[in-house]
Amino acid sequence: LDNMRLVTGTEKVAVTDESTEVYNQRFLKTALNREIRRASRHGQELSLVLVSLDPASPQLVEQGETPRNANVLKELASLLAQQVRSFDVLGRYGDDAFMLILPQTPREGAAEVAERIRVAVERKTFPGNSAGGVTVSIGVAAFPRDGADFNDLVSATERALDLARRRGSNR
Repeated sequence: LDNMRLVTGTEKVAVTDESTEVYNQRFLKTALNREIRRASRHGQELSLVLVSLDPASPQLVEQGETPRNANVLKELASLLAQQVRSFDVLGRYGDDAFMLILPQTPREGAAEVAERIRVAVERKTFPGNSAGGVTVSIGVAAFPRDGADFNDLVSATERALDLARRRGSNR
């Protein structure tokens, strides 16, 4: 029994981001490749969403407070998990970004999820911040329309996120 608990714990550590308790980037890559193969095989759509914390406002930086502390990231991960279905995949993608893999979801559906997330983050009061003190920018892309393989789909999603950032925060 002890060995089984140890193996289970080790497996969890291997696929989970320690500070946010969601899947890590390594697991996301495996899961996205699996979901692309499944969507291709069954002729289904699949959407990918990148959620990134916006830069801290100049006032927070002057006060030495930024929204990137571990508590904010953990609460953001929890909030994101509440906004998606049980079979969607949520993981940490970089220092202050999260990726959502939305199987059987067209781009329009993913855009609705993204807007719901944006509003939920904007309304939430995070530790050390007032409501609206933490915002996110979000990029959305869909398989096969925006990318037919892992690299193309991730690149399309990153370009969409970059476009949102260039247009300003909270988009």
